[in-house]
Amino acid sequence: MVETTLVSVFLLLLVGGMVDLGGAFQNYIIVTNAAREGARAAARLPCKADNRVALRAAIVQASLDEAAGSNVVLAATDIVIAPDPVSEGCAAAGEPIEVTVMVSYQTLLGSLWGGGAAITVRNSATMAYAGAD
Repeated sequence: MVETTLVSVFLLLLVGGMVDLGGAFQNYIIVTNAAREGARAAARLPCKADNRVALRAAIVQASLDEAAGSNVVLAATDIVIAPDPVSEGCAAAGEPIEVTVMVSYQTLLGSLWGGGAAITVRNSATMAYAGAD
């Protein structure tokens, strides 16, 4: 009985760790796709002096739309654009635009022990700006 108890605890911790790792990897894939869609929108939409706020909103919305319907809840504050069209202006044609998306993943084992351990899942995508039409 004692041996079974010790082995069962070890196996449950192992299974819980695998579930946490799988959930973190799933979030990583969703974050990667959201960053890629944001970078794609940033690369092909025209950036002009009169549409910079709308351009930033379109980039953020493209990332949010990609993550919609998944278990990852993104907010506009989770998305960073470099160079930011509002504060830094438009990139020159051929220059890279990087969109970074980050989200906090709450682990299963951390929440069971009350510690609330979280992993920050983050990825970015870079594409060359095509230039304004």
